[in-house]
Order: sequence, then structure tokens, then C-alpha cells
Amino acid sequence: MKIICVHDDAIYVKPDTALLRENRPFYIPTPLTEIRYREGIVVRVDRVGKCIEARFAQRYYHEVGAGVELFADELPTWMDHSLAVSPEFVPIGDVPGKSEEIDTLIHRISQYMTLKMGDLIFIATAPFRTAKPGDRIRTSHYKQNLLDFEIR
Repeated sequence: MKIICVHDDAIYVKPDTALLRENRPFYIPTPLTEIRYREGIVVRVDRVGKCIEARFAQRYYHEVGAGVELFADELPTWMDHSLAVSPEFVPIGDVPGKSEEIDTLIHRISQYMTLKMGDLIFIATAPFRTAKPGDRIRTSHYKQNLLDFEIR
């Protein structure tokens, strides 16, 4: 499984060890005192594809979830536990206005790498924020709490 992250025009890949699972706390690496994060949506790829045309991209995903990417400028983007993903995904129809953007991104990404079942695509949708130990990060979708974890 690959974790593909997209922010503006940048596309980069993280290993599966980057997942922060089950709303466990995120521990800020020593010697840092704060970390930056941004919220986004996560698309789960349903089938294998390469060089996918945008008009066919919807055949390759059906669900999206919430995600939070955590990082520090001093550390690599692929550090362990640096992407929290909601355990529950919702049908793409429940997220209005995102299908066209996702289709275009799948087309772009698939020109450079093969997408496989289970790959996750994180698409940043919010500006950066700062968190420090003791802060709690929560995301919700239609009043349903999707992510809720502590920064330590």
C-alpha cells in the first residue's frame, strides 16, 4: 500500500508506517516543541490502474475519509505516524464538489505510478495550523466525529 499526498502542485509518497491508527496519540519527536498539521480528504483506491484518463477515474474509487497530515520542517515528510486517517469512509456522493478534483488528481498521479487496491491519496484541503503537546485535533463530517486524537 502506498500513501500518496497532494498539496498544491506537489505529489509525494509516504510508507504505510506513516499511518496513525485508531485515534492514538501523536508524539512530537524530540527536540521539537510543536508540529504543523493540515486537514484533508483521503481517497481509497479500489482497483489497479496506470495512465488513467480523468473521465474514467471514478471507476477507481468510491469512498473518501478524513485525514490529518502532521509534519515539521526539520523532519522528513515520511516520518512514522504522520498521517491520521479516519477509520470510517463515506461514499463519494456524500462529499459534494470533490469528484472532478479527485478525477484530475488520479489522472496526474497515474501518469507516474501504478495505483493499486488499498492505496490512499491524501488531498490537503485546509491551511497549515500549529499544535503543541496537550492539544487535541478533531475532524468531523456532517456532525459525525471522524478523527479525535491528542498531541503529546
